[in-house]
Parts: sequence; C-alpha cells; structure tokens
Amino acid sequence: MNEKKPVSKKNLFIILGIIAIIVIIGFLIYSQYRKPEIPQEGETEETGTEELGIQTREEIDKIIKEVIDTQNVSLCEKLKKAEDKEFCKINATVAEATVKRDINICNQIENEYTKAACRDNVITGQAMDAKDPSICEAITDKTRREKCEEIATR
Repeated sequence: MNEKKPVSKKNLFIILGIIAIIVIIGFLIYSQYRKPEIPQEGETEETGTEELGIQTREEIDKIIKEVIDTQNVSLCEKLKKAEDKEFCKINATVAEATVKRDINICNQIENEYTKAACRDNVITGQAMDAKDPSICEAITDKTRREKCEEIATR
C-alpha cells in the first residue's frame, strides 16, 4: 500500500524555508533586471501611488506571499505590471512543485537557473521525506546537494 505520511511541523518549516530562499533569490534577480521607474512628463514624485495605479513593494510582496502559500497562480493577476506577474507565476510554480514533490512541474519554468533550483528543491523534499540522502545525488550543484544531504539526515 502506498500511504502518505503527514508532514511534520519541522519538515513544513524546512519546506517553507526553502521556498523563502527561492523567493529571496528571485527578488534579487528581479531587482537586478528591473528598470527604475521614471516619472512621466507632468508627474512628480509627490504624486500618490494610488493616483497612478502603482503598487507598492509591500502590496506586491503580500500578493506573492499569498500565491506561494496557496499555490494559486491566478492571484498573480492582481499585480499590475507584467514583470511582477511573471515573477509571481514563477514563484507559484516553484511552490507548487515543492509542495507536490513533482519535478515535472518545474519544466514550466523557462529560466534554466530557476528551473534547476526548482528541481533541486523538489529533490530535497523527496530526500527529506524518505530520510534518504542518496536521493540528493541527483542535484548537480555541490552546495545545494550538501544542504540536501544535511536535511535528509535530520
């Protein structure tokens, strides 16, 4: 019989920690490629964000956190900018793959580095569930593989 064991609180915190690390990495990558907003002619910096329809970083972060917590990619549509929506969808995909332990979900991600990080998170989750560090051998990145082995032996 193939019964699933409930996820312990410790394992859940580890999973959420991994997801948080991915989100932080994503924010760093995103912030490097994001163009600074330049006020249009006639606008001043004092103009309120609500008047311009601009979302604050806190609003964006709140939406993305909700998407990660629920793996509900449709919530990304609450974001106004295309690049924010894309970033949100990537994080939703990584979260879904990690929670479902389904490496195939990672194939929806185009960026190879992010796709590899997604796969590594899934493998780490699988190794942790099985308490089998040999599963980590599928991870090519040495640092992530070592972290996976450490997590799998806890």
